[in-house]
Amino acid sequence: MATWNADCNADSINTAIGNASAGDTIAVASGTMSSGTVTINKAVYVIGNGTLPSKGSTGNSIVSGGLFYIYTNDSRLGNFKYTSGEIEVSGCTRCLIDHLTLDSSSSSIEFITVFGPDNAWTTDHTMGSGENVFVEDCILGANNGSAQCVQINYNGRVVFRYNSIDRMKFDVHGLWSNGYASDPEKRCNWDYPQNHSGRHCEVYENVFTNSYMCSMDIRGGTGVIYNNTMTAATGGDCILFREYCISVGDDGNCSRCMCVADYPLRDQIGRGKNQALEPMYLWGNTGNGHAIQGYVSDGPPSYTILSESMPSATCMVACGVEHPNPGYDDMPGGETWADFSDIIKENRDYYISQKSGYSAYTYPHPLRGEGGTQRTITGRLGGGTGP
Repeated sequence: MATWNADCNADSINTAIGNASAGDTIAVASGTMSSGTVTINKAVYVIGNGTLPSKGSTGNSIVSGGLFYIYTNDSRLGNFKYTSGEIEVSGCTRCLIDHLTLDSSSSSIEFITVFGPDNAWTTDHTMGSGENVFVEDCILGANNGSAQCVQINYNGRVVFRYNSIDRMKFDVHGLWSNGYASDPEKRCNWDYPQNHSGRHCEVYENVFTNSYMCSMDIRGGTGVIYNNTMTAATGGDCILFREYCISVGDDGNCSRCMCVADYPLRDQIGRGKNQALEPMYLWGNTGNGHAIQGYVSDGPPSYTILSESMPSATCMVACGVEHPNPGYDDMPGGETWADFSDIIKENRDYYISQKSGYSAYTYPHPLRGEGGTQRTITGRLGGGTGP
């Protein structure tokens, strides 16, 4: 396998990728990429310079703007230091993103966005296998707000492990924050494969610090979430399960509210292949030093899974789901929340227990070529401790 050298700019990296063959490495020199799009359209490894992850390291390949677009299986992006810029994964079902640092001043950055295959909701889950997008051994920090380290968009399947996250959240988008949600003529047409939630996530052995809204914002699909350590900032939560209450109907006119009587909602938490029940499992997670519990309507929110909604006032009245605790009407950002714990229900749609028969995929990821010995991440943001 050959190694191709590139300067730290989009044009040079793209030229090297164009010259490379599958399995080759693109070695990017120290420098700063401030704009442009790098398209990884071959099964190559694009690797920056410097020793990462480490917040204070020098001599790095730095990204201060632009986009890395990954859409080929068995590709790898690693060893870059980001201050801005984004990564998008689309059109591939397996790749690796590792050893990145992000030190952003933005409160709204959406750092890594993952779209999945069109057939994700009509096929078996791929949890525990290599047929997923992996993000591992990264140190990612931003500036509170709605900053997202990873957002899983329609059909996405992501494994997020051994990372350190400060002032950012891990986000699985729901049905009505994806695809054609803004187009009333399309958003109720289930024939569009983009009209879906994220399919599933595996989130484990991560450390989240200073979470503003929440450490994890899960709005659909299934997965496993385990052995994560979370510390929420004032007013924030650790794990938020939610569903939008939006006027919707399967007749195309989008006029009917999603209420408890409508259970199960399309793509909601705990749904899987062909909308069958496929519960989410959580175990070994801690929030602010306490074991994460199931839903409790009156808190304490920092170590309780919240089954909530961000509804319109009309739907709150029509569905009768107004939150029983008035204190939840004043959440970070000023949103009004509702109690959806009868739709996203413990011991049915999710369990606080280990998933039977599940085992994690090989770590470190084989594309790293390091064998199977686990590593400890150093230089964590926010002063967290390693797994």
